[in-house]
Amino acid sequence: MAAPLTQVTEYVRRPVPGKMGKAVNIHSNFFEVKQLPNITIHHYDITVTPDVPPPVNRKIFEQLTTSYRESDLNGARPVFDGRKNMFSPKAFPFESRTFEIVLTSDITPSLNPPRPPPKFKVKVKKASTINLEELHRFLNGRSALTNNCLTAIMALDVLIRHQPAMLYATVGRSFYTPIGKQALAGPLDVWRGFYQSARPALGKMMINMDVSATAFFRSGSLLELIVKIASVRSVDDLRRTSPPINWKKIEKTIKGLRFTVSHRERAKRSFKVFALTETAAKDTKFKLQSRGNGDPALQEEEVETDLVTYFKKAYNINLNFPMLPCVQAGKNITLPIELCSVIEGQRYMKKLDERQTADMIKFTSQPPHARANNIKDGLKILKYDDNEYLKEFGMKVSNEMVQIKARVLSAPTVCYHPQSRDANFIPRDGAWNLMNKKVTQGTTLGSWGIVVFGNERDCPFPQVNKFVRELIVSCTETGMIIPNKSPPVMYNNPHGDIESHLKNDWIQTGNAVKSQPQLLVCILPNTGVPLYAEIKRVTDTVLGVSSQCVQMKHTRDPKKQYCSNVCLKMNVKLGGVNQHLGTGMMPFLAKPTLVLGGDVSHPQPGDHTRPSIASLVGSMDNKAARYAATVRVQTARTETIADLGDMTVELLRTFYQNCGRKPERILFYRDGVSEGQFAEVLTTEVADMKAACQKLEIGYRPTITFVVVQKRHHTRFFPMRREEGDRIGNCMPGTVIDQEVVHPVEFDFYLQSHAGLLGTSRPAHYYVLYDDNKFTSDELQDLSYKLCHLYARCTRTVSYVPPAYYAHIVAARARFHARGERWSDTTSSESGAGEASSYLTVKPELMRDSKDARIQVANPVVDLDGDEMTRIIWQSIKEKLILPHVNVDIKYYDLGMEYREKTKDQVTIDAAQAILKYNVGIKCATITPDEQRVKEFNLSEMYKSPNGTIRNILNGTVFREPILLKSIPKIVPGWNKPIVIGRHAFGDQYKATDFVAEGPGRFEMTFTPKNGGEAKKWVVYDFDGAGVGMGMYNTDESIIGFAHSCFKMALSKDMPLYLSTKNTILKRYDGRFKDIFEDIYQKSYKKEFEDKKIWYEHRLIDDMVAQGLKSSGGFVWACKNYDGDVQSDIVAQGYGSLGLMTSVLVTPDGKTLESEAAHGTVTRHFREHQKGRETSTNPIASIFAWTRGLAHRARLDNNQELLKFSLDLEKACVDTVDVSGIMTKDLALAIHGANLKREHYANTSEFMDAITLNFNKARGQ
Repeated sequence: MAAPLTQVTEYVRRPVPGKMGKAVNIHSNFFEVKQLPNITIHHYDITVTPDVPPPVNRKIFEQLTTSYRESDLNGARPVFDGRKNMFSPKAFPFESRTFEIVLTSDITPSLNPPRPPPKFKVKVKKASTINLEELHRFLNGRSALTNNCLTAIMALDVLIRHQPAMLYATVGRSFYTPIGKQALAGPLDVWRGFYQSARPALGKMMINMDVSATAFFRSGSLLELIVKIASVRSVDDLRRTSPPINWKKIEKTIKGLRFTVSHRERAKRSFKVFALTETAAKDTKFKLQSRGNGDPALQEEEVETDLVTYFKKAYNINLNFPMLPCVQAGKNITLPIELCSVIEGQRYMKKLDERQTADMIKFTSQPPHARANNIKDGLKILKYDDNEYLKEFGMKVSNEMVQIKARVLSAPTVCYHPQSRDANFIPRDGAWNLMNKKVTQGTTLGSWGIVVFGNERDCPFPQVNKFVRELIVSCTETGMIIPNKSPPVMYNNPHGDIESHLKNDWIQTGNAVKSQPQLLVCILPNTGVPLYAEIKRVTDTVLGVSSQCVQMKHTRDPKKQYCSNVCLKMNVKLGGVNQHLGTGMMPFLAKPTLVLGGDVSHPQPGDHTRPSIASLVGSMDNKAARYAATVRVQTARTETIADLGDMTVELLRTFYQNCGRKPERILFYRDGVSEGQFAEVLTTEVADMKAACQKLEIGYRPTITFVVVQKRHHTRFFPMRREEGDRIGNCMPGTVIDQEVVHPVEFDFYLQSHAGLLGTSRPAHYYVLYDDNKFTSDELQDLSYKLCHLYARCTRTVSYVPPAYYAHIVAARARFHARGERWSDTTSSESGAGEASSYLTVKPELMRDSKDARIQVANPVVDLDGDEMTRIIWQSIKEKLILPHVNVDIKYYDLGMEYREKTKDQVTIDAAQAILKYNVGIKCATITPDEQRVKEFNLSEMYKSPNGTIRNILNGTVFREPILLKSIPKIVPGWNKPIVIGRHAFGDQYKATDFVAEGPGRFEMTFTPKNGGEAKKWVVYDFDGAGVGMGMYNTDESIIGFAHSCFKMALSKDMPLYLSTKNTILKRYDGRFKDIFEDIYQKSYKKEFEDKKIWYEHRLIDDMVAQGLKSSGGFVWACKNYDGDVQSDIVAQGYGSLGLMTSVLVTPDGKTLESEAAHGTVTRHFREHQKGRETSTNPIASIFAWTRGLAHRARLDNNQELLKFSLDLEKACVDTVDVSGIMTKDLALAIHGANLKREHYANTSEFMDAITLNFNKARGQ
């Protein structure tokens, strides 16, 4: 069988290319295929027996084509991928044939009988024929990708790689040459190479070509190579015994290397290192078959000898290093190291160490113009125009880089704390400075310690103290609060028992400040992995404390920039937020959206003991600025995230706990997936995510978008004009490409989001595999670019979206959690420590939802979301003022008009029932639809007022109370105390039956007793002509409940109570209210009122209005339903603004309460907001809805901390206006009237930020 093809799967089709941003022209390292083969290509499957690696396969193939081209291969010049697939421009005269090939180049002459040349059987079998017409249709978007297209693309890829693969050292799609190689630290050289790949693009095939580099073992003397591995100065140093040479490390490094020997010059045979002997050459003995004096008549006998003696007798060679071990190259092959020579072109497969990595970066980091020139040099080496294979297939490739139309997206507004200088700014060139800026949400660090891994000679205490002082200054300047400015300093042996050391340090730190440590700052002597890994393992999985590692060299002369960067990391680790984007910057996140990032980290190639690590991170706010993470250990090399379902459930729950509602959308950025794995990952992981949502709640189906983020590719972009690039010549941050070099049909794009610091920047490749959210190109590209400004650990845009970045970091970090792991860069574990069972879980104290300093609330509250401008403010209140401070289980109900229509208003009933169950409801303003709203929202019916529905179910009384602000002039100047309006929220006009009489007739009322008694009739009116009529009702039960609620409210406020009716007109209707109130007062409340020196009176409504206007306030006014509706608005305006009126609905027993703002949805402001214009909407009443609801929860639960929180937040709102002088337009208008100017008021966002700042200050944050 030929090599299996990638599964053909339909992904998301490409939308219309984006239009946002500034248009620019750029070059890319793609070369257009000017002419595709105009022939039928024949695909053959090759099987070589015995199985050998690709380089040998290529030699066999070369021998096959040389020997049989003219006879059996029809004169064709076929190409081969080195494994299974051969493609020919001509058909062979057979369907299947087996050839016997002798590799004459590997004959091994010897003094003994010669080793016979190796023989191979090569089976060539027809697999398919390839018609390129189907590929043409696919490239032009006229058909989907098929298996035939995939095979055709593979054939073209093999065609361009065949000739270089026969001439040069080949690794994957890259070929390497030793010309211009440079030495790396240790036994390695870095070779430059060139990568090439045939890629389908819009309307054409392209050749993607790039420079590459990789490490090879240095050829030549194996002895000299070992000198480099052992890190000694010369060969003579290998003789030493103190300190001893680590021969085990040397053996593991060179194991598998191929080499030749110098003592058999005629031999061309190569050998492979299997091991090193445990004995020196002089002590390595073996049995040698011998005939005395070489006389064949004598019988053979075994003679024991040592290697030194043998080489002297057999080859007249005196070994110079008889004390060194020997190379074992087979069962009975032992060779002295000094006679071995490493063959050129053997790639180093293990991880480079720190010095080698630094050397490699220096070698590979090329400015864009230099890289472009090197790519062109590679084109000269390849000589596509002179390639005999391309000519035979009829394929031509351009010698010029393709020119592309790109766009540069605008950077977003990045926001820091309002106290910062330039708190809101637009970055230039992908970077900004932290100077004079405070983080959005700084944390308080009270309990911390300094752990020095070294002694006082290495890092003197004054040096540590100076560093700590500079760190504290930097943290304070960036917005963190550090009350403990003298953390304990502890010294440890970096080579000792790290776990024991850190346990002692943790205890000592806690004892010093009498509280559990929040952070250990660890000062490390170097950047080596083992110590760092062990610190992270212990702090993450044993102690459950955050740790921040710094290098010792940075403590000697602490730089402010370095300390500021450390502060950013510390703040985020402690739960803070460093920066966010301005309001409206990411419209997709306006609805609750969970942004996920996922990755799978695999062990190094050749490591068969360690597992793979899967990580998933998820956003915890509507700004995608805070993230939580979860990890799993899974079977090695499993690319899909095996436990994605449960991991998703974890993050959905954490999102709900932090945001108070379930996400309506999920945007998943998946890292680490190659194109060949798209189908498997898509099929498995999207299904797992959907199942996770159903597991959380039956019927819960958020819309999902699944985007793969690829970094390991060879696409590069180069500005055509110097002024259109950055300072080192890269394309500008925000450059997006969705034409020319992208997929012909599917939704992908390249985004270069960062400013390169060194070398040529690599763009991220975003590939959309699944999209319920129906993104346009502009929407997804713009959102992805803006997210790149939110990486918390630096003040730069990053090269790909932070959620995927964080997932990569988390997976790498989790690899340190293996118990007993030995973190060697060159070896894998032999003790089994890499098995999944050895990986420890992160301590709950470090999980964000567990390490929670917020006020803990025992019982839930019900959150009823609303409409228009108040809905936007509602979310902001929760994110800025409630959820950062209070951990409460929020039962969320969406009473927005769209969802009420979707559920036929059942959601309102469900919400009311939930309030009855949990006793606290907190409601946003909602729309009560009229004829115009029915048309606007395309409603199936004109739904009733949600407030009316809830009031009827709760059977409660609405109390409206003004919020007093001293600085706001009152229309009624004498009102210096609040008037609390108690509105009977049941029956009357709001449940009336009204009609239009179209002509003369009698209007009657009839009451029929339920027990079958005689019906009673009343003549209401005899109409002489057209008119209107109405019948309304109320119940004793409701009036009694109303009365009890009013009396209890008056007692709780220490205020007198007045009931107003018009009983002189409605003698029975209003008289019933009067009589019930009086009866209840006399029987149940009179004594309590008298004890408090307050009173109850009944007044006529007109008399009560007059008294209210003349009074100073300070009473509860009980009104019938309609009167309360009118009087509450009048009273609100009398105190200065409808935006300063609270509203609570209380049941008769006082146990259940629903709070809301007394105003509507502020439609006019919402229309301006939709147009992107500035608004100045007053949020105070909506904030008080939360405080009054939480205060009731606090009283029910006896939670004094929550009660204080509610009162403090109300005071912060008042102080923002009265003390700080910051207010919204409606309040400023009450002060300035016709002289109002823009500087007199704040916009919606500015006012919310001012309240947040004052509140956090009051709480010491």
